Amino acid sequence: MKTTLVLVVTMLVGFCEVRSCVAASEKSDNNDNVIVDRDFKIIGPDGERELGRYGIRAEIDDAGESIKIVETSSINYRGKPASAKSTVTYRIDSELTPTSGVVETTVDGKTCMTGSLAIEGREVTGKCTGHTNKRTGEAIDPPKEMEKTFSLPAEGFILFQSSVMSIGPRILPEEGELTDVIFVEFPDDLGAPELVNFKKGYRLVREAADERGVYKITVFSPRKDPIMSARFDANDQLMANQRRGRVSMVAVEEELP
Repeated sequence: MKTTLVLVVTMLVGFCEVRSCVAASEKSDNNDNVIVDRDFKIIGPDGERELGRYGIRAEIDDAGESIKIVETSSINYRGKPASAKSTVTYRIDSELTPTSGVVETTVDGKTCMTGSLAIEGREVTGKCTGHTNKRTGEAIDPPKEMEKTFSLPAEGFILFQSSVMSIGPRILPEEGELTDVIFVEFPDDLGAPELVNFKKGYRLVREAADERGVYKITVFSPRKDPIMSARFDANDQLMANQRRGRVSMVAVEEELP
């Protein structure tokens, strides 16, 4: 039986132009509710120059009813510090069901964009507010707002980019694939023609583990190109992530301040 998913990708304030490697440090946390809590250092193509930081954390609430995933990124954008933070909440029921998502981007300490997705049954309402022109740094006065309501496919669930890197092993607990994935982009500003962009015909694939227990979960486009690929260890912890033409991340043993 085919399964339909919706993959929501938050595009990070021009980060799509970056090609990099990332060094990662796993935090010490004795909380059994924490699924993953990792920080990464973004390094330039030369393998030496640090460009920024990336963090991913997923935690089950004390009642065991939901999972909150927080993804953070920071990097220079046209010589100015830029950052993005997204938070996604999944309800734990017979299948993981997303209930909400929010995102905020900043440039040079100023809020550039805030956005949200509210999920009710099969209906999703997306909202986006532009506060600052990310290129000029000038405030948008009054802030520009957009809103769109749309229906999800009859079957399946929403899968955010951060979900692949945090709870991907729970979505695909063994070797196999999910077909008819709907790849959705949530733009980083209001310059795009659509608030939420749907791209149909994608697939999510988990490969067989090697002798060390290491395996990959990859998102493929309709043309069979890998869009993003996350590598996990035998304990289902993110080791590396690569996005085509965007950000590559390689985990190494290094303490981060």
